[in-house]
Amino acid sequence: MTLLLIPITKGVALPYIDVSVPITHEYLKKIKNKLKPGVKCAIVYANSVEPFLDFDAFEKIDKPSIVSVGCCCEVREDRKMFNNENIDATEVVFTGLYPVIINEVYVSEERDCILVECEERKDFDSSTTDLAHFESRIIDIYSTIRNFYPGLKPIDIPSHLGYDIRPYYYAHEFGLSDNTQLRLLRENNATMRYSIVIDALNMANLTPQIRSEVDMKTNSAIQRGQREYVLREQAKQLRELLKEFDGDDSDAKYTKALKEGTKVYPQYVLDRIRTETNRLKLLGYANQEAAICRNYLDLIIKLPWKKSTEDNEDLNVVKKVLDDDHYGLEKQKERILEYLAVKNLTKSLKAPILCLYGPPGTGKTSLAISVAKALNRKFVKFALGGVYDESEIRGHRRTYVGALPGRIISGIANCGTNNPVFLLDEIDKMEGGGYHGDPAAACLEILDPEQNIYFEDHYLDMPFDLSNVLFICTANDLSEVPPPLRDRLELIELNTYTLYEKMHIAKNHLIKQELKANGLTEDMIHFTDKSLEYIIDSYTREAGVRELRRKIGTIMRKFSVEYLARKVATPFEVTIEVVEKYLKKPIFFHTQVVKDQVGIVNGLAYTSYGGEIQPIECNVTDGNGSLVRTGNLGDVMRESITIAFSYVKVLARKYGYDQKYFSTHDFHIHCPEGAVPKDGPSAGCAITIALLSAITDTPVNNLVAMTGEVDLRGNSMQIGGLREKTLAAVREHMETVLIPKDNHNDTLELPSEVKDNLKIIECKTVEDIIPHIFLKKIKKYVPPKKSPKEKEEEKKKVDD
Repeated sequence: MTLLLIPITKGVALPYIDVSVPITHEYLKKIKNKLKPGVKCAIVYANSVEPFLDFDAFEKIDKPSIVSVGCCCEVREDRKMFNNENIDATEVVFTGLYPVIINEVYVSEERDCILVECEERKDFDSSTTDLAHFESRIIDIYSTIRNFYPGLKPIDIPSHLGYDIRPYYYAHEFGLSDNTQLRLLRENNATMRYSIVIDALNMANLTPQIRSEVDMKTNSAIQRGQREYVLREQAKQLRELLKEFDGDDSDAKYTKALKEGTKVYPQYVLDRIRTETNRLKLLGYANQEAAICRNYLDLIIKLPWKKSTEDNEDLNVVKKVLDDDHYGLEKQKERILEYLAVKNLTKSLKAPILCLYGPPGTGKTSLAISVAKALNRKFVKFALGGVYDESEIRGHRRTYVGALPGRIISGIANCGTNNPVFLLDEIDKMEGGGYHGDPAAACLEILDPEQNIYFEDHYLDMPFDLSNVLFICTANDLSEVPPPLRDRLELIELNTYTLYEKMHIAKNHLIKQELKANGLTEDMIHFTDKSLEYIIDSYTREAGVRELRRKIGTIMRKFSVEYLARKVATPFEVTIEVVEKYLKKPIFFHTQVVKDQVGIVNGLAYTSYGGEIQPIECNVTDGNGSLVRTGNLGDVMRESITIAFSYVKVLARKYGYDQKYFSTHDFHIHCPEGAVPKDGPSAGCAITIALLSAITDTPVNNLVAMTGEVDLRGNSMQIGGLREKTLAAVREHMETVLIPKDNHNDTLELPSEVKDNLKIIECKTVEDIIPHIFLKKIKKYVPPKKSPKEKEEEKKKVDD
C-alpha cells in the first residue's frame, strides 16, 4: 500500500493509541493541506526531520534517518495549540491502526510530499490464556512499584482492547522509552511484546531497591563529612552492585593476583603488582596514565612466572616422533636425546642454546617444530630476518608513548608457559649497529645460559628466568653471525641431502603432503622411482627439498586438470615422459665431458645452496708475462690465483720452463658463469693444475674433480664443505675426486652414496695430484733453437 509519510522525532505512534503531531516543521507545513480527517498516513520515528526539506537531496539517500517500521494512522482532527512563545500553532491528532513495514521511501510525482510503500505487519497466533497470564504479571509488578511510589495512579485494564493489543496500551500508559516502544512495534509475537513490557517494568522495580541499598552503605561515609569521599563511596558501591550484570571489576584481577601469592608469582613480582595497584587507585579511571598502568599490570599477571609444561621423558617416544617427522639427521636427533637424558639424570631445567645451520630447505625450522612436539612443549617462533631495532628484542622503556615489551617476553606471555621451544629463525640475517642499536648484541644475554636466568626486558623492568626455555636458532651462513654470538651457540650442521635421502623424503613426506594439499589420494597418482630421480637430477639443483616439493605439486595440479577433463584415467603413473610433458624441458644438464682437454680442470665449489662443479680454464699465449683473471672473482680467489701462479713458476723448472718462458707469454685464467660471484681459497690446487696443463700442453682427465687450498710451497691444505662438494661430483658423474690429506676425518663421515660412487684420493701436495689428473706424462720443455740473427742480437746486448 502507498501512504503519506509523517516523520516524528519525539514519541512513537502505536496501534489504537492517539498521537498528536504539532505542525511546526517546514515539511509538515507543506503537507498540512493533505491531512484531512479520515486520511491514512504512515507515522515513522526519525532521528531528524532535516533530510525531508530538500526533495532533490532526499532522493540520493537510502531511507534517510527513519526506522524500517512504523504505524498506519488515521487523521482524526486538527486543532489549535499554543507553544511556549504563545504563538498560534496547529497540531493534528492521529489514531493508530496497525503496524506497517516500510519497503520503499520516495518523493511523489507532484514533488509536494514523500510517500512510502509499506505492508501491514501480521502477528503470529498466540494463546489467550498465556497472554492473560502475562498481563497479570504486569499488574503485579506495577502494584509493587506503587508501594515505593504511592503517588502513581492506579492502572485501568483496557477491556475494550484485545490481549494482543494491550502491550501497546501499557507501554503508552507507563511512559516507556522510545526504544522500548519501537521494539514493541517491530515484534510480531504478542507473547514477546508482553515480555518486553515486563522487562522494562522490572528495571524500574530495581531502582528503589538499589537506591535504598546504596543509601544504607553510604550513611557511615557521609558522617565523615567529606563530600569527595561520599561521592567515591557511592560510585564504589554502585560498581559492586553492577557486578551482578557486568561481572567483576576490571581491576579486581590485580587484587586476585595478590591473593594467589608466591605459589604463582615470585615475591618481587608481588611487590611490584602491589605498588602499581596502589598507584592505579590514585589515578582517575579515564586518566591516560591509568591505561598505561593497566597494560603493564596485565603483562605481569599474564606472564607464566612459575607455570611450565611437563616434558615427555620417554626417550623412545621422543625418538619415534623425530623419526616420523624427519628422515636422516641422526646427529641432530642424537643431540636432542642427549639433552633430555641429561635433564632426566640431573633434574636440571637449564637448556642448551642450539643453532641449526645449513643451506635453505634442509629442514631447520621444521626440525625445531618437531622438537617441540616430541618434548610436549609449546612452540614460539620469532623471525629475525630484517630486524634492525634492539627494542624488538628487549622492548621499549615505559617512558615512551606506545611502549611495548620485546618479542621474547611477549612470545612467552602468549604461549602461557615458561619452558617453550623458542625458535629464533634466520639469526644470520639481522641488521643493526646503527641509531636503533644492535639486535645481535641484545641477543647475547638471551642466548647465554649463565645470564638469561636474570633477563630483564626494558618494558617489564624486572628479571625473568629464561633458563627453562629451549632456544633453537637457525642460520644459512655462519660467517654472518657475530663471533661473540656464535660463541654462545652449540652448532649443529644440517647438510645437503643426498639423492637417496631426497628420494626417501619425497616418497614418505613430500608426495603425501602434496596429495593432501591438492585433494588427491594415493590411489589416483603414483610416482615411479626413475621419475623422482629425474625430477631431482634435471629440474631441481638444491641442497634441500623445497623446489622438489614445488615440482611434485606442479605435476599433481596438471594431473588434476586433465583428470577433471577426463583426459587421463586413474591410477595414473608418473614416468619420465610424463615429467617432461608437465614440467617441459629439463632445467639443469650434466657437465659435458670432453676428453683430452688442455688447461681445463673441474674444481669444486661450496655455496649456501649446496655444492657445484666449477670448471677453471687457462690459456697461454705469446706476450710479455702478464696474468689476466676473469669470471667475477673475489679478493681471496684472486690472491689464490697469484699464489698458484708463483708456485707454478717454481714447479715448471722441473720440466724445463725457465723464467724467460714466463716473461714471453701471457696467462689468462677464467671461471665460467661470469655473472655469478665467486670467492674462496679452495680452488688453489685446481688453478695450479690448470696453469700447469696449459703451460706444458698436457691434457687433463675431465672425469676427475679436485678441491684444496694451495700455498707457495705447493701443499694441498684443508678445505670445508667436503660433503656438499663430493655430492656435486656424484651428481655430475665424476669418477674420482682429489682432496687434501688433512680432510681425512671428513671422508669418514661422507654418506655411502658418495663412497660407493666416487674414488676419493687424498693428496698432501700438488705433485701428489699430478699422477692422478694428467692423461699422460708431462714432457720436458725444449726451448726453440735460436736463429743466427737472434744469436747476433743477443751477443750485441751482452757486449753493450
